[in-house]
Formats: sequence, C-alpha cells, structure tokens
Amino acid sequence: LNQWRRFQFFDKELIKGEDGVSPHPELQNLSVKAVSSGRGLTAFGDDNGQITLADRKFSVQTFAAYSRSVTLLHSLQQHSVLLSVGADARSDAVLKVWDLEEAGTQICPARSVFDGLGIQREAPTCMTAAEDLGMVAVGLASGAVIVLQGDIKRGKMTSKVITTDRPSPVTALGWQQEGGGGRRSWLMVVTCSQLVCFEDFLQDKREVLDEQGSPAGCAVYTQEGDMILGKQEGVFWLSREGRGATYAFEGSKSQLGYAGGFLAVVSTDASAMHTVTVYDTRNKLIAFSGAFRGVSKVVCSVGSILVVCGDGKMMQLIEKDTPSKLDMLFKRNLYVLAISLARSNELDESLVVDIQCKYGDHLYHKSDYDGAMAQYLSTIGKLEPSYVIRKFLHAQRIHNLTSYLQALHHRRLATGEHTTLLLNCYTRLRAVEELDDFIRWEGVQFEPVAAIGTLRSAGYSQHALFLAHKHSLHSLVVEILHKDLGQATEAIDYVRGLELEQAALLMREKGLGLMKDCPGIIE
Repeated sequence: LNQWRRFQFFDKELIKGEDGVSPHPELQNLSVKAVSSGRGLTAFGDDNGQITLADRKFSVQTFAAYSRSVTLLHSLQQHSVLLSVGADARSDAVLKVWDLEEAGTQICPARSVFDGLGIQREAPTCMTAAEDLGMVAVGLASGAVIVLQGDIKRGKMTSKVITTDRPSPVTALGWQQEGGGGRRSWLMVVTCSQLVCFEDFLQDKREVLDEQGSPAGCAVYTQEGDMILGKQEGVFWLSREGRGATYAFEGSKSQLGYAGGFLAVVSTDASAMHTVTVYDTRNKLIAFSGAFRGVSKVVCSVGSILVVCGDGKMMQLIEKDTPSKLDMLFKRNLYVLAISLARSNELDESLVVDIQCKYGDHLYHKSDYDGAMAQYLSTIGKLEPSYVIRKFLHAQRIHNLTSYLQALHHRRLATGEHTTLLLNCYTRLRAVEELDDFIRWEGVQFEPVAAIGTLRSAGYSQHALFLAHKHSLHSLVVEILHKDLGQATEAIDYVRGLELEQAALLMREKGLGLMKDCPGIIE
C-alpha cells in the first residue's frame, strides 16, 4: 500500500439546487435511513417513510412509502425496480416492490417479511433479491435470514429461515445463481462475527468462509460474486472459492462502497471529520482522498460516488475523464500507470501504443536504451518501424537494434531492407550462433538474394552458400563455390547433379570461367 501513488482523479462537488449555488433543497437535511442505486437512479429512504428518487442530474421525485419509516432499500440492476422494507401500522418489516418508471406504483401486494413464520420478530438489517424477483432475502439482527421464494408479483411466495452459527446481526447479503440446468445458488451471509455461504438456502449445506465477519456498513457484495469485508487490519475479497485479494488498508472503517474497480473506504478518527479514500484496485493507486463532516452513507456507481454527510449536505465525487487522468500521469512521467489505466478503461489499442511510444521516448532520452526498446517492441505492428530503427543505428546500440529487427521478422512484418540490416547486425556482432539460427529458421520470410549478397559482402560465404542451396538458387551456388570459396571442382560437380536443361544454362553462363580454373575436368 505504501507504494500506491496518490492522485485526485475525482472532483468533489456539493449537490446543488437549480440556482447552482445553494445545497439541493429537496436533498439537504434529508434524514436518510437507507440508500440504493441502480439504472441511473439513486433512491433514498428516510425516517418519515418517504422514498426520494434522484436521477444523474439530481432531478428528484418523492412519494410516501410507509406511514412510519423506511428501513432498507435494494435496487435491481437490470430492471427499473426498487424493493423496500419499512415500518407502518401493520408491521415494522413490510416488504414492498416499486416500479421506478412510475414512481410510487407498487407492482405486487405488500407483505410482512415475517408472515407465515413463527419466529421472534427481530429488526431487519439488510436485503438482497434476484433480478427476476424469484427470491428475496432479508437479514435480521438475530443473525437469521428470511428467504422468500416464488412469484412475488402474484403474492405467491414461500418463506423459510436459515441461521448462522453465531447470533449476531446480519450486515450484508450476496446471492448468485449458476447457469445451466442445475441452477444451483449460493447465498453469502455476513454477520458481525462470521461470513457463511449457504448452498440452495439449505441449513445443512453451509460453509464458513471467514471467522470474523464485518460490522454494519463495512461489507459490500460485487457483481463479480465477491464479498468485500472491511476490518481494522485491512480489506479482504472473499468468494465461495476462498480468499481473494487482500489490501492492508489499516484503520477504523465505518463504510465501504464498490463499483467499477473503485473501492471507497470511509475511515474515522477521534474528531467529527471522516476521511473518504477511493482506491483504484485495478491500477493499484489511490484515486481520491478527502475530508468530510460525519459521513453516514456512501454509494458507488460507475463514474461517481455519492457521500451523505452528517451535517445534512450531500456531496458527489465525479470521476475525471480518462484524457485528464492521463495528462496528470504524463506530467509526472508515470507511463507504466498510464498504460495500465488506458487498458483498464479499454481504450483503443492505438492510444495504448501512443503511450508506449511516449514511454519509450522518455526512457531513450534518459539513455535507458534497453528499457526504451522494451516499450518499442510492444508497438510492433502499430508504429512505423523506421521511427524506432533510426534511433538505434548508432554502433553502441546495435544489440537493441538487433532485438527489434528479430521481432519484426518473428511477426512477419520485415521488409528486404530489414533483413539486410539484421544480417549486417549479426555479422558486425560476430553472432554466428544467432546467424545460424536465423538462416535455418523455417518460419522467417525474407528476400534470399539480398540476404545472400549481404552475407557474401561480410565474408560469411558458408552461410550465403547455405541460403543459396536452401532456395535452389543454382547460379548463386555455383558462383559462391567458385568465386568465394575457390572450389571450382565442387561447383562443376554441383552442375553435373542438376537436370540437363538447368545444367546447360549454367554452363553457358559460368562454364568458361570454371574451365579456366579446372582445365581438363570436362573431357
């Protein structure tokens, strides 16, 4: 964690009203008991029984949901549906399901979560639901979980209760279902004392994944199927496969939020101020850190983080656009982070190549030629090779140039000029073993005549002869044997081994010179 660099990749803004100056009149001093977000809407439940819906521009709608108070909210992510649990004259735990496209409209009859169950009525503490509303789970302060299954829209639900081993409040729930015909499901239940995973809501099919659990507000379930637990010593990712990532974010924590790879942690100290720190877990950096007065809720969504403060104000952290973040990194020459950021944001590959090129240029100007070449190698196929080659023509950088030219050939992107240049590098370096491997490599494509000329000029006649044989360049085989190696007899023997027509052509072309050096060899 000490190596995570700090940035301000989020802008902190007060949520304002229409005048653009004052706090939002309908959100200021809202006594928020529960909050949830999904599909571009954030829902706030208050202790007056009202639900307030705010879109991304903070246009709001408010409707009366309960006669007393709203306790829990849960937004579906694939449908414009909101589930709530609240208190009215009938019960302290009434479940309602709302159609958010028609605010204030219920899509099924309200019911107490305790209906049909002969258990002690403990306070509801958290809630989750299946996207098709075929399952709703409500955690209780006793450590029990009420599971409702069936057709909620028609009011046809069956209820059951599952319990953890230790009676302590349920602080978070996470549910997932596998695909295929089996349709097994798992419910992850976090309490203040443990994390338990139930298969198919069966009491006897449970597994304890963590022996400590997490307090209220400090556990959050991700769309990837992980439960994130915040503890004094750090933050832990757990799934039904076991423990995942662990980060030593030490200190007392009161709230966690997570979305799109960003983890928001609210830490507390002796003062009334809280610190909100946003960690970019994909790129291993701190994307924001700031002080707030008494944070009561934090809600993460892609691109923004909502902070509900104890002084009645609501703040929003708005993520800067990617070009702005990249500019901040370039100014500090943090190119490795810039490449990681570009890839995690799924930018076009050409933009990633531009960053790699910038990084290569930066290292080149620092005389880190090996590091620069490592970046340039990553640009092959996107960056014009001549841009790189010109930088490394100096004799002292010939090793780097060789590695680049080799890579061009491996990617089948080399021209005849590249082949000539690579062979010159081999011969200057006296890299006979590498040269042997290159000319024997079946996967490489190059212009053999040019390569043979380069090898002959450098005095590597045996290698030139090998290529001439390999490519059946009979005239060059005879010429190399005769002129370069002084083996006129072997040249004539080679001609004798050819087909009559080829041999005749070669003898018309080379015969006079061969006979001068081998008088009497042809009777």
